[in-house]
Amino acid sequence: MKKFTLSLVMITIAITVLAQAPQAFKYQAVARDNAGNVLANQNVSFQISILQGSAGGPSVYTETHNAVTNEFGLVNLEIGTGTVVTGVFADIDWGGDSYFLQIEMDATGGTNYQLMGTSQLLSVPYSLYSESTGNAGATEINELTDGRTLGNSVFLGSGAGINDNGNFNVAVGINALKSNTGGNNTAIGYNALIDNNSGYNNTAIGNNALSYNTSGIENTANGMAALFKNKTGYQNTAKGCMALYSNISGIRNTAIGYYTLFSNTIGNYNTVLGTYAEQLNVEGSNNTIVGYGAGHGATTHNKSGNVFLGYQAGYWETGSDILYIENSSGIPLIWGDFANDTLRINGTLDVNNAFHFPLSDGTNEQVLKTDGNGVLTWNDDIVGAFQINDLSDGRTIGNSVFLGNAAGANDDGTNNRNVAVGDSALNANTSGYNNTANGFQTLYSNTEGYMNTANGYQALFSNTEGDRNTAIGYQALKNDTTGYHNNAIGFQALFYNTIGIYNTANGYQSLRNNTTGDKNTAIGYAANYWNQEGSNNTIIGFQAGLGTGAHNKSGNVFLGYQAGFNDTTDNKLYIENSNSSTPLIYGEFDNDILVVNGSLGVEISSPSEKLEVNGNAKADTMFAEAFSSNSPLLLQTGGTTRIYVDDVTGNVGVGTENPDETAILDLNSNSKGFLPPRMNTYQMIMIPTPAAGLLVFNTDSSDFYGFNGNKWISIWNIGDTIIPFLCGVSSITDGDNNNYNTVEIGSQCWMAENLNTGIMINSPGNQTNNDTIEKYCYNNEPDSCTIYGGLYQWDEIMQYITTEGTPGICPPGWHLPSDAEWCTLLNYVDAGTFLCNTTGLLGIDCGLNLKSASGWPVGSPTDPYGFTALPSGKRIGVFTSLGQSTAFWSSTVYNAQKAWYIDLNMWEDQAYRNKTYKVNGYSVRCIKD
Repeated sequence: MKKFTLSLVMITIAITVLAQAPQAFKYQAVARDNAGNVLANQNVSFQISILQGSAGGPSVYTETHNAVTNEFGLVNLEIGTGTVVTGVFADIDWGGDSYFLQIEMDATGGTNYQLMGTSQLLSVPYSLYSESTGNAGATEINELTDGRTLGNSVFLGSGAGINDNGNFNVAVGINALKSNTGGNNTAIGYNALIDNNSGYNNTAIGNNALSYNTSGIENTANGMAALFKNKTGYQNTAKGCMALYSNISGIRNTAIGYYTLFSNTIGNYNTVLGTYAEQLNVEGSNNTIVGYGAGHGATTHNKSGNVFLGYQAGYWETGSDILYIENSSGIPLIWGDFANDTLRINGTLDVNNAFHFPLSDGTNEQVLKTDGNGVLTWNDDIVGAFQINDLSDGRTIGNSVFLGNAAGANDDGTNNRNVAVGDSALNANTSGYNNTANGFQTLYSNTEGYMNTANGYQALFSNTEGDRNTAIGYQALKNDTTGYHNNAIGFQALFYNTIGIYNTANGYQSLRNNTTGDKNTAIGYAANYWNQEGSNNTIIGFQAGLGTGAHNKSGNVFLGYQAGFNDTTDNKLYIENSNSSTPLIYGEFDNDILVVNGSLGVEISSPSEKLEVNGNAKADTMFAEAFSSNSPLLLQTGGTTRIYVDDVTGNVGVGTENPDETAILDLNSNSKGFLPPRMNTYQMIMIPTPAAGLLVFNTDSSDFYGFNGNKWISIWNIGDTIIPFLCGVSSITDGDNNNYNTVEIGSQCWMAENLNTGIMINSPGNQTNNDTIEKYCYNNEPDSCTIYGGLYQWDEIMQYITTEGTPGICPPGWHLPSDAEWCTLLNYVDAGTFLCNTTGLLGIDCGLNLKSASGWPVGSPTDPYGFTALPSGKRIGVFTSLGQSTAFWSSTVYNAQKAWYIDLNMWEDQAYRNKTYKVNGYSVRCIKD
């Protein structure tokens, strides 16, 4: 049969050859230098000669051409249209002798031609064109925070379908179909069809698939970001990661493969298969491209009407209406120009390594004939077929095409636009229209059904009036009669369906036994295999929902390998990867029940408890109950984060469901009491940074203690134990009930605050020897004493005696520090050691280490020992140096007018020791006895 077809084609060529001699023929070559490098973008010149009889024969025609190579060194010439040197091209008797083509070239574009080679014209230049063949071409989802059902739609995932008001939509994934108002859409994946509003009949599977689609309809996107930017384009099919990624309004494109047609925006009717194939096409249309990287391009392009087949075929081609068949990005084995009806074979044309075309042209209307042994000769023409209607098993009628025995045998011949390929395909069809049947007995019984697509042995065999069904696979939808809007892909998928509608089955024998069930979606090998009349099921996974016998379960959602395998009831949710009856996630849509059979972690990668939440959890009403008697309700944190009840506008009750509205916490019981935290004195004072108002029970003293923000205060006592003093933790109280923190530095215990006892008198008056302790407040402002403590004359603090180490105005058990005790303190906190036997600056950094961490404008003190010396200023006749320095009295006298003191100032890290007049007003720190 192939030999006859070959002869038939050559007959047509031969007739055209003799019927219409051409005025030119095309020649293509790649210019290279002696090293084999391409001469890219360079002016070159050629001298072309046609030699008669042999490679050394006389020239019957000579012409010259000037050309510019492209970036690949490629030049295209039309021999017969150059500058004539000798001869007349039209007078060459191509059939009278053999001819040879001699090529000479000057790579500089001049006339110093060098012979490139001579080759015989085995096929006359015009014999590959034929007028007769030139134009040939041929708990319930609604209770989940991230799931709901609406009408006939199902949504699973945060934000999925939140604005939907359409019907028959399915969205699985965060924000899938978020903006949707259209119907019959299926979106599976994060942000799949997120912007879709009025678009309908779309299918998007994959992260961000059809993400930007708004009104585009009947698109199919399978793969991450497939058809990502599509907005209004319709009837596109993209399968593969980022396939048709940039498409905006392009229509009826098909892209299969990774990054396939990635840059296409408005190009239409492209069919592209292969990774990176046609990746950089932007606006080109009507391309058919198959192969890895085929038609890729160096930059973005808009080429149209190309047919490329093979690995990187047409990779660099920038023109349109071109044919490439090749397995590399180089010069194709077969090249064609559809616009000019030109076909070129860049090599030797053999048939089965045996048939070789004869060198002579034959005579008018002769055809090539083989003797069966590889010898082809010219022979007279015999009657053959030139169109489909000439075939015994093919015909066209009423815009329909039928190929195959009895295919479309009963078509009424009106404008039905049907296509049937296969024995008895569309055999019974009379008035059905827009049907496509490919395979033995596909759509065999169809009479009036329309818009059906059947591909595979006996696919849609019994369909009579059903419409808009798609069946791909052996006997897919074989028994369907009037069911419509069904989609079956796979061996015997929806095999027994008769009148069921809106079903989708994808996988070997998926939904095989469904007869009248509607609106089912089953994806996976034998998914929902035994279902007969059940409807509204969504089942995904190998043998998911299979069952062990016929069943009619409805409203189920099963996801995972064998998920829901044995369940025959309705309205259930199974998410599991086995046939277990206790799936990881189980639900009952009709009873609003959701069960997690395991540990549930929220932002926890490996939960160790049944429920673990890393972060905040919120519920309008929360009910916690132990499953067995005496089981505790345990709230526990593993770190420093606290467990708390945050109730802004309501109240918390223990032992009552109606806590008093005036109480944040209402404890109610007539048989049990309130038990605060119990601890000994050491444990109490070791509580780090206690909050003001903190309440504990001291087991050492049987007192209830509260912390007032500065120190622990006994509220009431139910015993008679005295709390021992602990320096650095305990505080002391003066005669005016002022409390002072303490600090232990080395072997000494100091007040950590300036003394503030006594009543304020105004300066410039002197403090006097009476029964009242008197003090100055800086600038005669009482608030200064609250912050910085009082300022005292030396005699007043000594209570008018001169004994070193006297208690003076200090609280009981404390005394005024001597000059030697100050020296001990300064040496302990200093980086070095020194003697206190001179006046002036002492040490290295002892002054810096005693200063408070705030209040000093120069330097960066950190108060490492907790002495907290503030820049409280002083009174030397007048108030001075607030915020700059502070001075502390010692109890050591120098003479009748002066005593020793210690000074800290903002300019020095050392301490300053000196004697001064007793009438000056300085600060006081007491030291424990």
